[in-house]
Parts: sequence; structure tokens; C-alpha cells
Amino acid sequence: MDLRCLCSFIGGVINPEKICILGNEYPLKRAVRKEYRQLSDDERERFHAVLQKLKNLGIFEGFNKQHKLAAPGSHLGPAFLPWHREFLKRFEIAIRMMDPSLAIPYWDSTMDFHLPEPKDSILWSSAFLGESDSDGMVVTGQFAGWKTLEGRDNIKRRLGFEGRPFNESDLWYVFAQKDVKNILAYTDLKERKKDCPIPLNYVALEFFHANVHFFVGGDMKPPETAGNDPTFYLLHSFVDYIWEIWRVSRQTREAREKEYTPDFHECGHPLHFGNSIMHPFEILANKDGLSNAYIDE
Repeated sequence: MDLRCLCSFIGGVINPEKICILGNEYPLKRAVRKEYRQLSDDERERFHAVLQKLKNLGIFEGFNKQHKLAAPGSHLGPAFLPWHREFLKRFEIAIRMMDPSLAIPYWDSTMDFHLPEPKDSILWSSAFLGESDSDGMVVTGQFAGWKTLEGRDNIKRRLGFEGRPFNESDLWYVFAQKDVKNILAYTDLKERKKDCPIPLNYVALEFFHANVHFFVGGDMKPPETAGNDPTFYLLHSFVDYIWEIWRVSRQTREAREKEYTPDFHECGHPLHFGNSIMHPFEILANKDGLSNAYIDE
């Protein structure tokens, strides 16, 4: 979906120059994702307000359910990155339908890694993602009192008990990879057979991102409940950013849309194969998540 296609959904009109003009007479612009803590106070408050609207309308829960039910084709394999890129795009469109000036911010957790106690980051204050009580329940900020899909009255976190934030070495390992098989990697140890012809890449981006899920803990730890916490979207926006940096630095524009890890039943689940349907986005195959259109518009 490009800007012109999106235009009517957010109340704009296409002018004779084929530019989408919004009700305030400003043109619709590309989404620009910023680090969450670099948003202005006004931007952050508007972002929080839109998330609250999505929550109140049940739209946030709809995305949460999609993520919860998408396994095994959305995790532990080559489709992990393209699947989440499509998922983020759809969530970002939902945000922009309410406030076209916004985008999904990203959480660069390398900034927290170097703190004496990363769990004491300003990120976990009431002005940002909220403070937790002694039981890990989020009790302050915009997201206090957010009921989970499982029926709990609050989002739960267990900051710093396991895992860790990203660090610069993680990014260096990712950016140093030359072969797409190490980026769109087979990472499911249970599905993997001894005769898989692709060596296991222990420094795959999906593994590194799992460390951050574990660091936040609580709902963020298992994929089935991670979507309860808005932190999920900030983390995956950063993962998507890392992937795009790799694509630009290691692939030609043409190769970005064509190079996908070969299909091997010995290595992972068939739902991760390039031409497999990107469930639940039935009109797409996993390879479609490589399109340059995600970045162009």
C-alpha cells in the first residue's frame, strides 16, 4: 500500500499532481520512524493517545491476536523478518489513520545496555512506557490498567531478570554477515535436522532480538503474549531498522527483492519457505516481504 492508496483511508484527496492532500491542506508524507526517546513531548503524548484509542476500539487486541496466532510461520525461520515488516506496516497504517503525522518509533536498546542497571532506564518511567510494581504489573503511565488478552488487569514485566538489551557487538555481527542465509536464518532448533545443509547461525538477528524480549520479561517473554505490551512494537521497529541497514549495505536494490534463503525441509518449517503464504496475510507470500515498496513509500 503506497501513499496514494492510503490517502482515502485517512480522509485525504488526490490532487491533480497525484499528491495526497489531507484535510488540513498539508500533503501526506512518508512515515519517519524516530527513536522513542527522541520524540518531542507532544509527539510522544500523541503517540500514546493513538495507542489508547486503538486499545479502546479493540484494534490493538486485533493485532495482538494476529501475532499470537501466527506461529509457526512468523518466528524461528527465514520469514521472521519479512513477516514482522508486513505486520508493522499494517499497525503503522492503523496509527496513521488516526494521526497521519505519526509513525512507529523504535527502541534502540543499545543506549540502555551501557547503564549500570538497564532496568532503571527512563524508558520504564511513567512518562514513557510506565513503572511496574513489585509483582511486575505496569501501574503508572499511559499503559497502566491495560487488560491483556488472557484477562489479566495489567501488562506484566520482569525487567532485567533474564536476557539483555542489544549492544554494539550484536549489531556488528549482523552487519558483518554477507550471506542472506545468515540474516533470513533458520533458527528453530526443534525443527532442524542433522542433515540441514545450512550451518546454524548463532548470531542471527532473530536470536539477538530474543535477548531483549527476555530482558523485558513478563508478557514480552513468550511470543504468544508479547503483543500485550506496546514495547513489542518499539522493539520490532528497531529490528526492522537493523535489517534495512543490512539490506542497503549488503545487497543491491534488485537483490533485496529477490534473495531469500533456500527452502530446506531439513532446516525448518515449510511455512518459512519463500513462496509459502504469509499467514494471516493470505494475499502475500513470504518473499513479498522483501519488496522495496515498504521503504519507498
